[in-house]
Formats: sequence, C-alpha cells, structure tokens
Amino acid sequence: MTQRRAWWLGAFAIAPLAWLACNALAGIDEPVVVEEGGPGACVPNRPPEPPKTNDTGDAGAAFALHRVSFGDLSGIDPVPASPGYDLDDACTCLGDPSCAPLVASFPACDFDGGTDNAFLGLWAKYSAMIGMAEVNQSINAGEFGFIVKIDGYNGLQDDPVVDMTFLVASRANPLADGGGPGWTGSDQWNINDISFLDGGVPRARDNAAYVAGGVLVARLANAGLLFLMNGRPLRVDVTQAVLTARISVGVGGIPILDEGQFAGRIPQESLIAAISTLPLLEEPIVCASPTAFESVRAEVCKRADILRKSGGAKAARCDALSFVLAFDAVQAKVGVVETVKQFDAGPCPAGTKFDCVDVDD
Repeated sequence: MTQRRAWWLGAFAIAPLAWLACNALAGIDEPVVVEEGGPGACVPNRPPEPPKTNDTGDAGAAFALHRVSFGDLSGIDPVPASPGYDLDDACTCLGDPSCAPLVASFPACDFDGGTDNAFLGLWAKYSAMIGMAEVNQSINAGEFGFIVKIDGYNGLQDDPVVDMTFLVASRANPLADGGGPGWTGSDQWNINDISFLDGGVPRARDNAAYVAGGVLVARLANAGLLFLMNGRPLRVDVTQAVLTARISVGVGGIPILDEGQFAGRIPQESLIAAISTLPLLEEPIVCASPTAFESVRAEVCKRADILRKSGGAKAARCDALSFVLAFDAVQAKVGVVETVKQFDAGPCPAGTKFDCVDVDD
C-alpha cells in the first residue's frame, strides 16, 4: 500500500524530478471538512478555494492512477475524509433538490454537506457486475489506466494557476523483465487516442487549475472514463467534473497523489449504454435480455439526482447521476499516443432505448 510521508517544499524539477526532498511543513490546510451547523443546517462540502498568491512555475509531472474505487474505499490509502463534493449547490432531503427526480417518492438524498453521489447506490446494487477488484487488477497489470498530468507548477503548497490534463492510458510499457508496472515512479504509459478531440486537443483539460494547501483542484467540462470489466471496456461520459488530490511523497521519496477524488455527473443514457454491454450470466450482454435491460434502465432512470449541466430549472427532470471515483496515484511517464481497437460485444437489438423518455414513474 502507498504510504504518505511528510509534505515537501522546494523545486519541482522536471528532469529526473528531484523535487521532493524536504522535511515536514506544519500548518498545512486540510481539505474542506463539513461541520455541524445546527438543526437542518447544511454546510456545502466543496474543494479548497484558489490561493491568494502570485507564485507560478513551469515544471510538470504525470501520475498514473494506482487504485480506484466507487464504493469500497478499503484499498485506497489514505481514505478521503469525505468522498465526493456538493456538485449542485443543493442539499437534497434537507432542502429543495436541484432538479425533479423521476420518482418523487425516491429522491437521492445527499450525504453530509450536500455531497452528491447517487451512483454509489446503483453500484452497490450491481457491484457483482461492476466489480472494482477486476478493474484494479487490470490497472496494476498495466492493461489500462488513467493519467493526471500537471504542467506549469511551482512545486510549492500553493500555486494559483496550473495546467491539468486527465488522460486515458491504453497500457503500460513492459518493464525490462517483461513484467507489468513497478509503481516506482518510472513506469511509462501509452495514451489512448480517445483522450483527444480532433486536432490533438485534450478532451479533459483545465488550464486554470490550481494547488491550494497542497491539494490539486481542477474542473473539467467534459471527460470520459474507460474501464476494463472482465476484459471488456466500459466507457462513460462525464460532465462538469471536479478532480482533487493531495500532492505528497510516498515510500522511497516517490511523488504521489493521495486522497484523490474525481467527482462529476454521468448522463443517464451514457450509463445505460455502458451497462448494457456488460456480460450477463448466459447472455453475451445485458441488452440481449429485454427483461434484464429494462430493469437496469429503470433503475438508472429513477436514481438520477442531478442535471448534466448546472443552471437548469429546479422543475427540470434530473438527467444524470452524480458519482465520485476515489483514487491514489504514483508518479509515471507519458508515452506515445496510440489507437486502440475497441472491443465489440455486438450491437444491442434494433430499437433499444438508452434514454428515460418512456420509463414509468
């Protein structure tokens, strides 16, 4: 397990990245913690605010996600104090929701501080089909992964502007002995070309990200997650995401990210389409069974708790599920961009509906 050492202060050099060689620094601000505010109070759980400093830098680094989880955080070290954030400025069940759920009697109540994570309930229901153990095995074997790339960083605990790019990794280049990633800070990961739009523009990038109290904070208008589930890809779109992680030092002085959180909104149809291609007992995919598919579709639709884009009317029907992916990450190197042949489980039957238009409430 990754062990967090003392915070560091000093040069963030890109060469062999000898930028973490200092002693503990006292008084570092911790991530926002929700406090009690009296009966019925809801203090929003949000990322740290940007620092009021002018220090900027030009160094960079990349980190490969090492362990990820939607629900069981026992494998994440250390566990985030409060996974997720208040994404919609509302405290559902303590106050008005930000949108109208499909089933009025089934609101997805927020967690403390208005934290939005409706996907957690769905994941608990289908965790046998969306197992994170297999996902983490694939990541640790270097079969796929995710990269957090930081540029323009001053190496200090506060930097008002950094450039953060979130990339889908196709695979880790084998080590000299032919094995998978060693997680020693020198693994090189090739990048899946789905990480880019036409013209090589990163799909998920925030050039106005920042570091506050040692915590990286980035916001992404659009992003995509691609997991391997039992050798099959599960891809979902994400809108208005926020990524936070504490920049720290692991065993052997290796730069790491811990207490990582990737929170956002998954549009209903993206999630339904993704789950529909997973294997189901004797069926090749979920949507090959009309009964199973409609059950999944109805479950996703009724659990929608948020709008895919903020600012909509409260009377508007919720059309996305909030979620958070907890993670830790280890320093890595970015390899080449490559095109990956996508697994094709076969199309769903003609006329398959991935939206919630005709789902009964």
